[in-house]
Amino acid sequence: MNMLVLRPNLKRIHYCFFNSGYKDPVFNGSSEDYRRDKTALKNILANIKSVSTNLACGSDPDAIAVRVLFGGQYFSRPAISGVHVKEKLKELIPFAPLHIPATLEIIECCEQIFPSVPVILIFETAFFAGLPQRESLYALDVDLMENSGFRRYGFNGIYHSAACNYAISNKQNANKKTEKILSICLEPKPEIAAVIRNKPVMVTGGATPMEGIPGETTCGEIDPSIIISLVQKKGWGTEKINTLLSKQSGIYAITGKKITIDQLMCTQNHEYKLARDIIKYKILQACGAGIAAMGGLDKIVFCGRYISAGKSLAPWLIFKLVYSALKDVSDINVDFYPEKIDRIIAESAFIFLLGNRIAAKCEHSENGSVF
Repeated sequence: MNMLVLRPNLKRIHYCFFNSGYKDPVFNGSSEDYRRDKTALKNILANIKSVSTNLACGSDPDAIAVRVLFGGQYFSRPAISGVHVKEKLKELIPFAPLHIPATLEIIECCEQIFPSVPVILIFETAFFAGLPQRESLYALDVDLMENSGFRRYGFNGIYHSAACNYAISNKQNANKKTEKILSICLEPKPEIAAVIRNKPVMVTGGATPMEGIPGETTCGEIDPSIIISLVQKKGWGTEKINTLLSKQSGIYAITGKKITIDQLMCTQNHEYKLARDIIKYKILQACGAGIAAMGGLDKIVFCGRYISAGKSLAPWLIFKLVYSALKDVSDINVDFYPEKIDRIIAESAFIFLLGNRIAAKCEHSENGSVF
């Protein structure tokens, strides 16, 4: 199945085209400022259509997979775009005003450029839609939380889900169950999830990706009084505070340089020692919380674009978690899930679409149609 993957963020849209049977994309790329108007997005998709034809991939893909950063409580699994799905997305606009309108525009343009091709939405938050209330809720007024959408969401669910499935199937010891997994996703904003039998019970991501472990430019968890103080004592507005917390904090704030998680963890540069110690300590804390939430640990799996940092981090982490606390190392395994996000999205969309088609055939068969 030929699959076009679209992965938008606030500034650019990444795309790649997988031809049937190919593990790596036939072509890929990205485009800046796709959100300035619909004409720009249509031109991008029209160019993709032209390139795929010239490369003999077929005039159109068989399906388009779109990564969606926020699906709220409505979407706990992928969805094929249609009238009902788009209406639900519109209801989510107040909870994710920076992302959902752009998603709707992408869907609309895809339907115009590729009118007969199904658009499959893959949600980052879907994996965490069923978090236990003890984990998902904040100690705030219930009505306020319901009306504002304030609850804890994970924001690397696509990676976590795929990595945990991989960890469960990749058993070093065939006689041992792999049920309690720590998934450590090393992205520019690291995130840790505790997962029991592929059901998350704890995640460091919050109502926004800002909460949790500090990232390359994000602050991570912070005392809310600091924000109040910036407003009261310095007269800062929301835009300046948002810039500080999301673009001028984290590793960048500590080192004064814009470096990646990979560069931080895979070097012994003394200049980065404080930032390295802080990030490692926050990861250790989160792992401890995850183990406590699961009541044990069977396996640790690393995933994300900076998986090489995980290979550097793993020996130290195992020593801290196991030798210092859990004592017994014989039953703890470590996996590294190397797949890239675009391939994961393509495979998720393919499996979902295939399942839908099988279900539809079964339904027709039960109604007397020929299977």
